[in-house]
Parts: sequence; C-alpha cells; structure tokens
Amino acid sequence: YALGSNPASPNPSPITFSASPDGSIELSFSRATAADDAILSIESSQNLSSWDSSTFIIVSELTQPDGSTLVTAIAPRSSPSLFARLKARRR
Repeated sequence: YALGSNPASPNPSPITFSASPDGSIELSFSRATAADDAILSIESSQNLSSWDSSTFIIVSELTQPDGSTLVTAIAPRSSPSLFARLKARRR
C-alpha cells in the first residue's frame, strides 16, 4: 500500500540498493503519494539487534509520471556490514 504495489499480485523488490566506489550505500524506493496516512522510515543496523533511523540521509524525492515519489537516500560507509529495512507505520 505505502509503496504503491498491488497486494493481490507478486512484485519484484520495491527497494533497490547500490554501492558507490567510496563505500557509501544508495537506497531507492517508490512511495505512493496517495498513501498519506503511511509513514515510511529507513532504518539500519550493523548487528540486526539494534536499529537506527539516522544513518540514511534522504538526498532526493522526485515525482514520477504515475504520481508516485521516487525517494533516494544515502548512507556513508560506516562498517564492513550494514543491514537496512524500510519501516512503515500508520500516521
């Protein structure tokens, strides 16, 4: 719902990751602009036990032709391993 996907059909991963030569990680996802009752936050962890919402910095939010918003965030290189998740909650 919050990502604009159809819950009745399987979709490829709505989140893409890429690594830059400097070691930073870029994460992108499409947010359903009409889902204004959903709050999305990017969280990261180095150990899957404690999660932090301040590692990723949103660098762009671009409106797409279908009305969704493409959100791109970057995390600077912080450790050899970094896990990320997109957390959705109701406003």
